[in-house]
Amino acid sequence: MMTVNCTAEVLYHLGSKTSAPDVQVTVQGELRSTEEADKEFYNQVRSLEKELVAENIPDSHGNVPPELEPIHLLAWVASGYD
Repeated sequence: MMTVNCTAEVLYHLGSKTSAPDVQVTVQGELRSTEEADKEFYNQVRSLEKELVAENIPDSHGNVPPELEPIHLLAWVASGYD
């Protein structure tokens, strides 16, 4: 297992709800490619027979099932920008 340190500075424009924030990212260490895992996740979601419904992620104890971790991360990132 490799440790990668990542820091980000996010600057929101005051008074502007339509402008995307400015983001500066610093990464220390080597990132591995997630392309294969991303493609597998995409295909898994596309092949669902019925709509994915996800509520209470994480649950009231802070737990996230491993199969919902990608959905949790997408929701977390999306919730940071109106």
